Amino acid sequence: MTENLAEGMGTYKGTYQISGNKLILSITEVNFSGFAGDDLKTIEFTINNKDTLTLNTLLCLSFEGDTYSTTLP
Repeated sequence: MTENLAEGMGTYKGTYQISGNKLILSITEVNFSGFAGDDLKTIEFTINNKDTLTLNTLLCLSFEGDTYSTTLP
């Protein structure tokens, strides 16, 4: 997953699982430091439908409640 850090893009790497209407990312590595979110271990989204996710975790410049378009299988 990548996130806009205003100074460039940051990348979170790890694994994911879907549990009910939650998409949970388990973070094992980030390629940036010095920003809020660079020490996260878990990022959680609510799956609203097959086209949108709502973020449940505060990241660097992404906030709880932000909604994203996506294509889920």
